[in-house]
Amino acid sequence: EMTHAHFRNPQDLAILVNALRQAGLPQWRFGFTPDERDRLKGEEIASLVLGHTLQGQLEPGLQPAFLQIGSDGKAAFRSTTRLVTETIHVDGDLLCEQSENMFGRPDCGPVYKRSDDAGNGYTFVNSSKVFHFAVVQ
Repeated sequence: EMTHAHFRNPQDLAILVNALRQAGLPQWRFGFTPDERDRLKGEEIASLVLGHTLQGQLEPGLQPAFLQIGSDGKAAFRSTTRLVTETIHVDGDLLCEQSENMFGRPDCGPVYKRSDDAGNGYTFVNSSKVFHFAVVQ
């Protein structure tokens, strides 16, 4: 939906999104299909990520990635193909990234608890990424 933020009338966007769903377009990229019961709330997200370093893998191909977030929300995301400085904040139950990459618009998405081999981990998904991570600092 971020790529269609230029729609001024929410009903126009709703018609387009509904048509894409009917056509079989998945909600999230790279085949990510979360269980909504594992979705974190805003307070959980904020305490999990603000002031912490997240390490994990970025789809596609599970390339290594890091997201370092200060307690003030200033952040740096890096992977083998990206290096972005940005600001992170929580809006409702969504984690939002804001940088010049999206013309200053926030790119928000949910965070899900998941089970990995160690029995912990999370996934953050928005219009630009599926990031599987653990909190390392």
